[in-house]
Amino acid sequence: MPSPSLPSNIPQKVLILFGSFELDVSTRELRRDGEFVSLTPKAMDLLVLLASANGRVVEKQEIVNALWPGVVVEEGNLTQTAFLLRKVIEESPSEPVYVVTVPRRGYRLSGIRDAAADAPDAESAHSIGTAKPSSRRRIGVALAAGLGLIAAALFLLFQRSSPSVANATTPTRLVVLPFVNMSPEPAAEYLSDGLTEEIINALAGIEGLRVVARTTAFAFKGKAYDIRAIGKQLDVDAVLEGSVRKQGTKVRVTAQLNNVRDGYHFWSQTMEHEMSDTFALQRAIAASVASAFEKPVTPLIGGQRTRPVDTEAYNLYLRGLHEKGKVFGGALERAIALFKQAIDKAPHFAEAHAAIAYAYTSLGYTNQLPPGAAFPLAQTYWSRALELNSGLADAHTAKAITLLLHDRDLKGAELSFQKAIALNPSNAQAHEWYSHYLVAVGRMEDALRESRLALDTDVLSMDMNAHLSWNYYMAGDYSKSIDAAHNGLGIDPAHVPSKIYLAWSLMGAGRLAEAMDLDEQIPRADSADIPKWREAYRRGGARAYWAARVESGLKVGRTPLALARYWICAGRKKEALDALEEAWKARAPAIIYLKTDPVYEPLRNEPRFISLAREIGLP
Repeated sequence: MPSPSLPSNIPQKVLILFGSFELDVSTRELRRDGEFVSLTPKAMDLLVLLASANGRVVEKQEIVNALWPGVVVEEGNLTQTAFLLRKVIEESPSEPVYVVTVPRRGYRLSGIRDAAADAPDAESAHSIGTAKPSSRRRIGVALAAGLGLIAAALFLLFQRSSPSVANATTPTRLVVLPFVNMSPEPAAEYLSDGLTEEIINALAGIEGLRVVARTTAFAFKGKAYDIRAIGKQLDVDAVLEGSVRKQGTKVRVTAQLNNVRDGYHFWSQTMEHEMSDTFALQRAIAASVASAFEKPVTPLIGGQRTRPVDTEAYNLYLRGLHEKGKVFGGALERAIALFKQAIDKAPHFAEAHAAIAYAYTSLGYTNQLPPGAAFPLAQTYWSRALELNSGLADAHTAKAITLLLHDRDLKGAELSFQKAIALNPSNAQAHEWYSHYLVAVGRMEDALRESRLALDTDVLSMDMNAHLSWNYYMAGDYSKSIDAAHNGLGIDPAHVPSKIYLAWSLMGAGRLAEAMDLDEQIPRADSADIPKWREAYRRGGARAYWAARVESGLKVGRTPLALARYWICAGRKKEALDALEEAWKARAPAIIYLKTDPVYEPLRNEPRFISLAREIGLP
């Protein structure tokens, strides 16, 4: 269907040729030598408008009225759309061959040929518009036969027809940008987001290739961007981007691998499958990247899925991934429900089991679900996931978190973290959680190394920036903790964990007034009592202030660990120890930092504290 924003007088059944390109206006499809070429909706609108003008200049205002009807937009929007169109058809803005700028007027499409003149008869001309699938598409149709065949076929394909990335320079870092949802229904966004995450996971296990994590990649979702600028910002060598179009029972995925040095792509490909082959599409793209990088291509990239699953189950899984990325506001519960539905359809779907396990560890650690309930549920699912597929990095990560926070099996936790990282070196969460273990056992330099690796993989993640701040705080380096927290707040000024760790470090550095001001900005159930806290401070100083915080915290049900922190600041050791023992009985996950959190320094030599640390099993 043509875009509803374009004038109705544009011919709807015209095949327009220019250079090696074929534009079918009726289906809004662009091909180069028979291969589908993906365009953003606005870039396609612009191309159709220019092509239908048959070589005449289309004035800027006419284009704006057609592409953005009834909307006031700056001329830069049109310039950016023209830039994106030129980028896809691989021509220089300074020396355009087809999309020609006419100064102070508009644009025109040059080099248009008559389709009938190029074909010996009408039937031949029609065949140009419905070109037979190329060798790549034929390989795409055969993908469902097996992942081993997929990898082998794509390896041979790219040896023949794709320039190897490694021929010029061997990339070591890649970002997969969120694939654009080109489907008629916006609700299909779960499919484009889910495929993007699956491709990231599949690529992350390629030896020698660092893949930027999901959170950072999705920071660019829905935004205009320049490939070269992304390369500098994320320190990557290549960018994989694409689009997903679901229509009826079919799904078409277009992907291209771009060189950040000049913004042009190494290769691009389009595959169209039934929805039942969505799994094969994702794996094919991962195998293609591996081949282009001259990396080993195997059916077990990243130790991930070893066999396809029921189509409906896989779509439920993708919907779950879409929800899981939101973390709060009931998103994890919704994700778990979708993953469980996927398991009902496909009981042997190991990835869905692993995803449920990881979600339960998140619910337990953030106290959205009582830890005593959350972690045993997590264990049920990661155990089953590993029975089905022992090579799942996420399942090993969920296992390690459970062993660390719930079972206090420190040795087992470290082995599982190391296994997860070996399977997927680009898994930012595995590096982050391994640093939690290292902090708990007092190996601060090693913990900081893992925190930096996590941030290096997920550089735009507020959580990873905040985690580095937390790690520096735990190491007693308040200056660096403050700097890291400010970096996180530079990305999101409202990020609560960054504010919490900044407040802790300001207190550690003796900057109490700043810490109080910041801590009171954090929304809490007892925030209405702030005037009482301030009055207590005015009358009795810092200790009175924190005693007032305890009183408010008790009324709203603050956790024992939070109350223990307040009691310590109020100088009340006995009450602090009472709260810590209560936290241990409740299996509070953060009790494992008992021997390393600087706030507990006043209690270090207390017999009850020493006994509690020994009971927990801390070294």
